[in-house]
Amino acid sequence: MLEAFNSWSVNIDHGLIDGVIVIDIKKKKVFDTIDPKILLRELASCGIEQRTLVNGELSGARAVVSHRCSIPQGSLIGPLLFLLYINDLPNCLSKTLPRMYADDTSISIAASSLPELESALNTELANLHEWLNVNKLSLNIANTKLMLIGSRQRLAATIGHSFTVQIEGHKIDRVPHANS
Repeated sequence: MLEAFNSWSVNIDHGLIDGVIVIDIKKKKVFDTIDPKILLRELASCGIEQRTLVNGELSGARAVVSHRCSIPQGSLIGPLLFLLYINDLPNCLSKTLPRMYADDTSISIAASSLPELESALNTELANLHEWLNVNKLSLNIANTKLMLIGSRQRLAATIGHSFTVQIEGHKIDRVPHANS
């Protein structure tokens, strides 16, 4: 949070306006939609192998074949596996800065004009939508929010201007503040 606040303060000092989208990935039954092949790929990229310990003997690493797409609900390791699963989300973004903490994710970008900001955010939301589809996740659009951060003068200048940020044809609501 400190890093984000500092970044926004510097941008305000430079006369820029930040667009911040607080992303809400649908979590209800999210563990049932996780693709085990993607999860295992992410685990392998972190150096995590699947092995079994039986009677003091450690097996060799083996590929796990699964036809189910789920992680046990309520498991202690479930949230960690979810974080590993979405760990490569920043790779789909080209213009925005992602901030990820636990299951809270936001993307932000600074621009000198509203049209520039609108274009960049819409491009990134299209990229995000594609990443979500590939990873078999979906966005809770009703809980995904847009904030504009800037000086009072810059924010006052946005009133009455058309500014539409959307994903898959659904407009992202602009709010004065976001709760995580």
